[in-house]
Amino acid sequence: MKKSTLINKFEDKLDLTLDALYEARDVISAADDYELDELVNEIVEELECEIADASEKIREAVDKALD
Repeated sequence: MKKSTLINKFEDKLDLTLDALYEARDVISAADDYELDELVNEIVEELECEIADASEKIREAVDKALD
């Protein structure tokens, strides 16, 4: 499989993961509790950063492996 195809497929799955994370956040937001909203938003932001960092590491590893 070509490197670009592999990375695109990987990123598509990450997008689905992030969409599910946002949907989970929205479920909690339906409770209409400010403190709960703040907590879930903070956790979602942390997870977004962790996913982005891990994703970059994986892209670099794919680059090295498929060169």
